[in-house]
Amino acid sequence: MRNSRRLMSVLLIVLLSVMNLFAQNVQLSERSAIGINLGMYSGSKASNISAINGMKTEVMASGFSGGVFFQYWLQEDLALKLNAGMLTGNAKVSVNIANVSEQASSVMPITLGLNYYLLSIIKNDAVRPYFTAAVGMYVGNEAKNSILSQQVHSENAFGGKAGAGVDFILGNHFILGANAGYNLMSNFENPVGGNKNYNGAEFLFQFEYVF
Repeated sequence: MRNSRRLMSVLLIVLLSVMNLFAQNVQLSERSAIGINLGMYSGSKASNISAINGMKTEVMASGFSGGVFFQYWLQEDLALKLNAGMLTGNAKVSVNIANVSEQASSVMPITLGLNYYLLSIIKNDAVRPYFTAAVGMYVGNEAKNSILSQQVHSENAFGGKAGAGVDFILGNHFILGANAGYNLMSNFENPVGGNKNYNGAEFLFQFEYVF
């Protein structure tokens, strides 16, 4: 066990040294980046329900969340970030003697925010921790289909996300990072996927191409 810990420590030191070598003299001020993120959302659930007069199956495939983003560094320690993602998705199938119905829904946040990098605290060009905050619209879409009818509706609600993260500079053009935050939104006027609100924590890994 001790040898494994020592090996991991050595590998971590080597990795940070290599990253720092590649990150030297990398300036991000007035540069842009596009990226993708993928991670976990805390509001997921899955259940199977059997009723006396039939069967109802509910699956919320929202353990995963993710999206795409554009980032522009206003200065070395401050970046503007536009994000469009998928926070949650929900699918339901209900079967009984009289009817078969299907329902699918999704919630997509579109936000604009700022990353503030703590460059004065961490004296390492390759590792850049930051605080982040963003506000925007949470767009909910839902479709219901049955033998007798089809319904589609959309909802918009104002919300935002605050959290913290860290970027690892891999060179002049690539960044690998991770961040955690909490989504806080107002209620939809009508439920989407059975809920009017999708507040919850989110953890994401991200990869960026800088140009």
